[in-house]
Amino acid sequence: MHGLPYRRRAALVLGCLLLAVAVVAQAAARPDLVIVHTNDLHAHYRSFPDREGALRGGFARLAWRIGELRAEHRDRLLYLDAGDLFAGTPFYHFYRGSLGIALMERLGCDAMALGNHELDDGHLSFLRARVGASFPTLCANLSSPSGELLLPESALLLAGDLRVEVVGLIAGELPELVGEVARGELLVQPPERVLRDWLAAARPAADLRVLLSHCGIEADRALAAALPALPLVIGGHSHSFLSAPEQVGPVTICQTGCYGYNLGVLECFRRPDGGWDFAWRNEPVTAAWPEDPAVKALIEDAGALVDREMGQVLGTLPEGFRGEQKSSAPDPLGIFLAERMRQAAGADLGLQNSGGYRTHLPAGSITRAQLFELLPFNNQILRLHLKGSDLRAVFDFLAAGLGDYRFGQIAGGDYAIADSLALEIHVGGQPLDPEREYTLATLDFLYGGGDGYGAVLQLASRVDSLTVFGRDVLEAYLKAGGQARPGDFPPNFRVLE
Repeated sequence: MHGLPYRRRAALVLGCLLLAVAVVAQAAARPDLVIVHTNDLHAHYRSFPDREGALRGGFARLAWRIGELRAEHRDRLLYLDAGDLFAGTPFYHFYRGSLGIALMERLGCDAMALGNHELDDGHLSFLRARVGASFPTLCANLSSPSGELLLPESALLLAGDLRVEVVGLIAGELPELVGEVARGELLVQPPERVLRDWLAAARPAADLRVLLSHCGIEADRALAAALPALPLVIGGHSHSFLSAPEQVGPVTICQTGCYGYNLGVLECFRRPDGGWDFAWRNEPVTAAWPEDPAVKALIEDAGALVDREMGQVLGTLPEGFRGEQKSSAPDPLGIFLAERMRQAAGADLGLQNSGGYRTHLPAGSITRAQLFELLPFNNQILRLHLKGSDLRAVFDFLAAGLGDYRFGQIAGGDYAIADSLALEIHVGGQPLDPEREYTLATLDFLYGGGDGYGAVLQLASRVDSLTVFGRDVLEAYLKAGGQARPGDFPPNFRVLE
C-alpha cells in the first residue's frame, strides 16, 4: 500500500471502513427472534392447484422452507400455528387428526392454538389424535362445565436466551360452530375477558408475550384495541390474506390466509428499552420451493390409500365454478349447491351456507377427492316446513349477514337487501305469501344452530330428515352426467342503495 498514490490509499482505506460499517450494520440488523407461522391448514398436506392452476402449498414445501430458516436462525426460531389443522381434504376423512399432528411434529411446531375444526369429531377425538405430541395445543377460554380448562392456556417457550410466552384463544362464537359447545358440554368464555384476566395474573418472566388467536381478524382487532399491552397477535379462523401486518395502536397483527398458500415470517428486533420492533412478510408457498424428502415420503405413503378411494372420476363439467365472493355477492357455485339440495328434497327453496363449501370446481374431470375438498363436512339434508312470515325471518337473517361468514346462498327465490333487511322476496317467481306454507331444503348443521341459523330455522312447523347428504347428492348428479355451468345460476339478490 505504501507504493500507492495518496488518493488511491485514501480511497482504499475509506472503502474498507465503509465495508466494515456495512458488516456491523448487517449484524446489528440480524433479528433477535424469528417466528414462522401458519393458520387454517385444513388438512392440505399435499400441494394443490389454485384457481389459475398454479401449484400452491404443501407440507413438504413448508417443511423445506422452515428447515432452511431454522438452519439460518437456529434456536432463535419458533414455529407457531393458529389452529384449524383438521378437516378439509380426504386425508382427514381417512386419518382424522393423527396424520396432521404427526406432520406438525415433523415440521417442528412449537405451539398450536386450538381451532374450532379440531372439535368437529368431539374433544375426545382431538385429545386422542394428539397423544404423544411434543408441542402444546393452547386454549385459555374453553372449559368443561365444572370450569376445568380443556387444554393449557399458555406455554413459555425458549428461543435462544429469550423467553416467549404464548397464550391461545378460540372464537367466542363457538356455540354456532361446535356441537359440544352448543349443547353445553363445553363452555367458551369471552376472549377479551379471559385475556384481560390472563394479563393481570402473576405471570412468569417473559421477554415477549404473543397471542396465538383462532378468533378471526375482526376479533383480533378488537382485542388489540382493548388490550394494547400485548404487542403481537398471530391469528387465524377468518382466512384473512394479509399483504402487510395490521397495526392497531402498538399491537401488530399477522395472518397468512389459509391452506398453506403462504408462510408467515416475522423478524423480531428487541429495542434497548425492552420493547420490540417487527418486520413481517407473507412468503407464497409455490412450486419454486423444493420439497422436504422425508415429509414428502410420509405424505405419499399415507396418500396411497386416499388415492385408491378418491381418484375415481365422477363426471365432467364444461366450465369451472370459481366460488368467489360467496359471502358478499351472488355466487353461482353456492346457488348450484343449494339447487342440488332443493331438487333432492323436492322443496321450494334451497339454502347453502357459505362456510359449508370451501374450494372451487374446475372445468373438466371431477374426482371424488375434489368433492371432499369442496364439501368436507357432508351434512345431512333436511326439509323444513315454514310459514311465509317465518320464511321472511330467514331472508332477513341472510340480509343481515351479508359480508359475514354467516351469509348463505339460496336457490328457488330472489330478493333485495336494504339496511340489513330483505325486501321484494320472491319464491318460485311469485311474491312471498306470509300465510302460505313453504318448504326449505338445508343442512342439519344449520338447523342445529350452526352459523347462528338455529333461531330462524327452528321456526319450522315440521322437519323432514332425508336419508341423503350434501356431498352424496352432488356425486349422484355428476355420475348422472350433469353439465351445469355458472351461467345457469344468475344473480338472485341485489343490494339497494
